Amino acid sequence: MSTIKLENIQTRTGSGTITIGASGETVALGSGATLGSGMGKVLQVVQGTTTTTTAQTSVTWSDTTLSASITPSSTSNKILVLVNQFVQIFRASIYYAGGSLRLVRDSTTVYAGDLGYQYYYEVNSGTNINMYDYKSLSYLDSPSTTSSITYKTQQRSTDAADSITTQQASAKSTIILMEIAG
Repeated sequence: MSTIKLENIQTRTGSGTITIGASGETVALGSGATLGSGMGKVLQVVQGTTTTTTAQTSVTWSDTTLSASITPSSTSNKILVLVNQFVQIFRASIYYAGGSLRLVRDSTTVYAGDLGYQYYYEVNSGTNINMYDYKSLSYLDSPSTTSSITYKTQQRSTDAADSITTQQASAKSTIILMEIAG
């Protein structure tokens, strides 16, 4: 086995592709070695799940039970947050109902949507509105820290007469955090 020691590898012409290894071969890093500044590389993945039902009829934001924590390895890295949360919206004796979810990092809101509500249902007849759906949120955050951070969702009703319930009937909700090399 031979050893080549160098500081830099470049193409002859200054542009193009450098190939290391041939088809079918494996390229391995030595013990303790790390890859350089490979932008966009997924460094770690964390998942949080919950089936605990949380219900409210308040227009004030409150925590659901969906959360996950991650500790970034560099302040330049980003966190891709993927949420898939089961939501029920209900209102009796009227033809519309609404509610919202938002994404919070520790105590800072990082995504709340562009409207005062994210769910709004209206029908032309009937006396009760009862809607069930999975709400998906995705957000690329730049927390600029190497300390442990917690992402969670919060919910609120559009109107005090509306009811919003997450994980109704123990439906499973998930949050996935992916650290992306910056």
